[in-house]
Amino acid sequence: MSTIGPRILCVEKDLPLVETRCSVLKQAGYDASWAALPEAEILLGSQAFDLVILSATLNHEEKQRIMTAAGGKTKILALSELTMPLELLSEVAKQLHE
Repeated sequence: MSTIGPRILCVEKDLPLVETRCSVLKQAGYDASWAALPEAEILLGSQAFDLVILSATLNHEEKQRIMTAAGGKTKILALSELTMPLELLSEVAKQLHE
């Protein structure tokens, strides 16, 4: 029986970047998926996530929209620059208190 790790939603505009980010997270045992801004707002209104990762490519207004959609019930990790895999995994673990 396999267990699925914490659910993570990556919000990103850059498809190749987010595919790589989700792949890194999945290899580390997380249940990672991604969405662009409009879809992410819908998902956050209808599904539960343990963490939302906001890409550095999102502007302030876009990040605010996602934080509002999360409604304070979901942890948010807002990236400010390109984040390498080991640093990403470290930040995710900190946010999830692992």
